[in-house]
Amino acid sequence: MQTTNQERDQVMKNCIRSATLLLCLAALAGAQGSYSPVPKSFASSPGAMKLNGDFFILQTAAANPNLVRVVEWRNAGLGGWWASAWAPWQQDISNGSLNPIEEPAGLTPTGGIHYRASNPNNALKYLVQWEPSTGFQNLGAPPSTFHLGHISDVMYGNRVYLSSGPNLLERSIVPSLGWANFGPSANNSPPCVLEDGQLFVANGSGELVQLSWPNSVWTNHGVPAAGVTVKAVGAPSPNQVFMYCSDGAVRHRYKSGTEWYWANQGLPFGLRASGKRPEAAAEGHVFVTAAAPGVPRRICYLRWDGTWTWHDIGVPPGSGGITGSITSTSGSGRVAVKGQNGSYYLLTLGPGPQASWTWRDCGKP
Repeated sequence: MQTTNQERDQVMKNCIRSATLLLCLAALAGAQGSYSPVPKSFASSPGAMKLNGDFFILQTAAANPNLVRVVEWRNAGLGGWWASAWAPWQQDISNGSLNPIEEPAGLTPTGGIHYRASNPNNALKYLVQWEPSTGFQNLGAPPSTFHLGHISDVMYGNRVYLSSGPNLLERSIVPSLGWANFGPSANNSPPCVLEDGQLFVANGSGELVQLSWPNSVWTNHGVPAAGVTVKAVGAPSPNQVFMYCSDGAVRHRYKSGTEWYWANQGLPFGLRASGKRPEAAAEGHVFVTAAAPGVPRRICYLRWDGTWTWHDIGVPPGSGGITGSITSTSGSGRVAVKGQNGSYYLLTLGPGPQASWTWRDCGKP
């Protein structure tokens, strides 16, 4: 497949940024087989980021929204490229039309992803898995009484979790195990899974609840303050999580010794914080999106310097603003976002104890 001049120009721009011959050759080779002339009708927010800063998006074809491809931004040095040669346009599911409705999530141990898809023929939502080696697989819809909500950002073992207000559902990638229901304990925000398998989520009453293994024990942490409810939970690290709350503030639940405590980090620069979930991009860094009447959505972050303090990142230069959800993964030192102009941007933490965050324009696939 031949690339257009614009695509070659974009590859060369990325190569110039990296200033390495090997990256140029690899990127150009990827472009020869990875770009499709099929117009796009849907391009998701970024999701399912790896530790090295690679992230995924989903696209559908304008002429046929049932044609889906997975595209990965491959981060490399000062450059990078879009790779999709191993995921060409294809009918993702053979038993009817299933259209992706949000960004990828649920990164698998083998570099795959999960996403939610809708079927306009029966109003159901399905869980779809994509793996580099095997392609798309329909993991099905949960029992018909359940709504399929947001997907956990990561898996725990061979299981991915989904909110199904008011229930928390588990889907094992082992076919024989199927779906499990942990009962009425979740709203429709994505479950937040820690490395040790502990799971935090906001329930239908706006309380923070925790599921602990190995005995599936529920702990109700309650609400952070009278009249304030939890909207979404994220940015996990050992024994702590952060959350968006109904008053627009960011709150922090952490464990010290054997006790759990609440901390109110307030409004970032007077703006109301909201979104899919807070993101922990690096140790001591928690990213959120925030806005106010007359102030478009922008990115702010909390940094730990003995105390938590707010810092303003704003929006990527030339982006026209941000749209959709931001994504990161703990320890990556990176945050990805989609601009209003349709391009994707990667925010990267530099080296050193007083390192700064800088933007990289990843362009469009």
